[in-house]
Amino acid sequence: MATKKEYRVYNGGDPLTVIDENGNFAPNNVFGNNWYVDNVGGSSTNNGKSVTTALDTIAATVALASAGDTIHVKGTATDYNESVVCTLDNITFIGHGFGVETGGWNADADATILTLSGAKGATVTGFLLRPDGATTGCAINISETVANDSDAITIYNNIFKSTGTTAKYGILANGVPGYIKIYNNHFTSLDESISATSAPNTSGYGWEIVDNYFSHAVTKGIYMPLRRSLIKGNHFNDMTTCIDTVGYSATNGDYNDVNGNYIFETATWASVTNAQTNDSWQNNFHNFLPNVTIGGS
Repeated sequence: MATKKEYRVYNGGDPLTVIDENGNFAPNNVFGNNWYVDNVGGSSTNNGKSVTTALDTIAATVALASAGDTIHVKGTATDYNESVVCTLDNITFIGHGFGVETGGWNADADATILTLSGAKGATVTGFLLRPDGATTGCAINISETVANDSDAITIYNNIFKSTGTTAKYGILANGVPGYIKIYNNHFTSLDESISATSAPNTSGYGWEIVDNYFSHAVTKGIYMPLRRSLIKGNHFNDMTTCIDTVGYSATNGDYNDVNGNYIFETATWASVTNAQTNDSWQNNFHNFLPNVTIGGS
């Protein structure tokens, strides 16, 4: 019997997934199933189980998926205009071919594009997320209402860029879940990029916010009550507040490692940062001048 050939696809030097000779993706999570979405070539009457039988909406695919599955979404010239709520643990959303020159994933004004509610271990990567609405418009809402029900979510290699007027949130994490990883994303034209406004838990524990770029038309970059979290290698430009580990709460959080970030602002260092008492702020740079003080002062 002939052996199927496999073709490996790379993302940043690491294998992202495997495609067989029929053009179907092997599971990103080997314990789950793959699902496919194509809003141009897909159909609501398809089963979503292969590239050639893709569904046409992300919401319909989530309704069929189970915990541990992977959902592949094809970027096309047509926006995905839909709000999706996902409660599945260890679900993976992978965007293929999304970018500023192609269609994105958006939702109606002041709606949330993707809500991860009780979705422990979820991953979101490869999307152009385009929230709309300056009041509550949000790209990803990590909605934790019960302690530890939305922990260990990974968000990497996405672009957060609002449509038209500046949207309110890129990533909103009320409930401040633990062990969230936010790597190598680009945030622009957002009021608050990574933020929380309330929390059943006192602070986000064990976060990693690493190598992200916060460019123009942003009011708040990182505005989170954090504890024992890592903020490293991020670049900030043209915003009111760059890093604030206190966030909305004057007492929550502590002992964060804020290291090697680059802040290119005309304002003073103290006006664009706010630190917890026992944070360690080392080797950060402001307007090309090194800042090596503890406490972000």
